[in-house]
Amino acid sequence: MQLREPLFKNDHPNCRHYIVATEDDVIEVLASEAPVVIHEGRAPDESPVPGRSVILRRDEPAAQEYLDNLVKELGESRESQNRPPHGKD
Repeated sequence: MQLREPLFKNDHPNCRHYIVATEDDVIEVLASEAPVVIHEGRAPDESPVPGRSVILRRDEPAAQEYLDNLVKELGESRESQNRPPHGKD
C-alpha cells in the first residue's frame, strides 16, 4: 500500500494493510493496530446474503457519519451481550 500511496508512509507510518477472510466475504482494513476478530458463530441458514462492500473515504462527511453510527451500534450490541470493552477481553 505504501508503494502505491506514498503519503501513507509520511502521514501514517504505522499503517498496515490487514485482510480478514470469511466464508463469504473478504474485508480489508487499514489500521495501525491489528483488528480484533471475534467469532460470532455461523449465521442461521435463513439469514439474508451479505450485501455489497462499502468503501469509506475519510474526506466524505457521509462516511464519517456512517462510521460514527456503526461504532455506536457495535458498542450497544457489545453492551447488550455483556461483553467486556475492546482491549479488556
